[in-house]
Amino acid sequence: MSFWVQIGPWINLFAPLTFFLMNTRLLGRPAAAAATAVFVLFNSTLSAPYNAAGYTPQPLTPNLTLPLFFLGIMLIHARGSSIRILDAAVIGNVLGIVFLAHTVPALLLSAVVTTTAFSQSGIRLRTLLWLAIVGLVELAWGMLLLGPLFFHYGLHIANPAPGAWMAALMQPRYGSWLRLVAFNLPGVLAASGAWLLRRWAPLARRTVVILGTWIAVCLIFLVRHEACATLDAKGALCETFVIPPHHFHFYLAAALASVMGHTVWQWARWWAETTPGRPSSPRVAALSAVAVATLALGTFCFLFRSHTVVYLWVERAVQPTFEIRMRELVQNERPLDIGAYNWIATHTRPSDFFVTDGWAAFAVMGAGRRLVSTPEVFSNAYLIWAGRDARRLRFIASIRSQNAASSRALCDLLAETGRGNTAFFLLPNEDLVATDPLELVWRGNYHSVYRVNPITCKPDEKSN
Repeated sequence: MSFWVQIGPWINLFAPLTFFLMNTRLLGRPAAAAATAVFVLFNSTLSAPYNAAGYTPQPLTPNLTLPLFFLGIMLIHARGSSIRILDAAVIGNVLGIVFLAHTVPALLLSAVVTTTAFSQSGIRLRTLLWLAIVGLVELAWGMLLLGPLFFHYGLHIANPAPGAWMAALMQPRYGSWLRLVAFNLPGVLAASGAWLLRRWAPLARRTVVILGTWIAVCLIFLVRHEACATLDAKGALCETFVIPPHHFHFYLAAALASVMGHTVWQWARWWAETTPGRPSSPRVAALSAVAVATLALGTFCFLFRSHTVVYLWVERAVQPTFEIRMRELVQNERPLDIGAYNWIATHTRPSDFFVTDGWAAFAVMGAGRRLVSTPEVFSNAYLIWAGRDARRLRFIASIRSQNAASSRALCDLLAETGRGNTAFFLLPNEDLVATDPLELVWRGNYHSVYRVNPITCKPDEKSN
């Protein structure tokens, strides 16, 4: 895990790089440079990394998927109007790989390739067959994930909590709406500016279709969420294909960054040219000064933004042990106990079994060890969570007193752990442990690890 965190700042550089390359194809180099500045300095500074696509040193799955998504947009722009089977197969393979990484970008790319093909080639049988090949190839990749979910779980959601999680920005309340409008207002103004400049600096039809579809799909899901959440509505419209809505805002922010880059560049060109094709030197100098000052201010705000202080992250990431703190918009800081993770990864085996309380579970999850129960929002959506968490609470209760019930619970824990494996408790330091079979094996700044020593369990001490 430490290596994974250390490479986060570097591997996530592919996101702004591929964003620039994508916009070079869609908008041209100068507009792509302006859009990339917005992507990195505006999005990353003014929003948490999971709410708006940008650059973050944190190795978050949506951010790691961004380069694949942007490359997919480039491929669709280049080959989306083709009628060749090979191009359909290549696009389908890229979309399938993106689907395995994350559902939302695959959905967006599927919509984009569909509208692009229809707009460029027309609604014809040949276009439909071409899109069918794209869809079948994408589905073949998707069955690597969907197959087990379909055949083993019947695609039945037994635990809706992971899908129902809602970022603070997406919660139906006045403060969240105000922040949502304030963050997206520049993008809306940029879209209006691009429309006003449509005759002087028109965008290619293919670019308009791609960006328009991208933005429209995101808005459809966001509007549905806000309407259903505000009205507390139920039914198929609100409960079908539910995905945490911040993912759509995440990709909407990237699309609006592209629009902002185009508008800023084209308005700057329009103002600088006193006559068509002949820029005024004083105006170019003034624009250059404004651009340098804006980039300097944006860079300063980016480096010292409140969500993640980059220089502290990098400083701690190069050390063998470190403490990472991530702050959400409306939540208190919660430590991810890397010390506990290091001990678990070094001194335990993947088959060992852990009982945890609260956020300590992340240290165990990061080390790849078995857990009785994860936090509900991070648990398997296709398994009932309540029964597993009831076992976890029973095991924790058993170590706070010494009686027949606690002995039976520990015997059940050892039976569930399996022969040859070891059971551990990872608990906050302030928790009281009053059971003899537990041995303190490690104590850190936040949590302690207790090993459950073998005990003699009679047949009647194991509950059914």
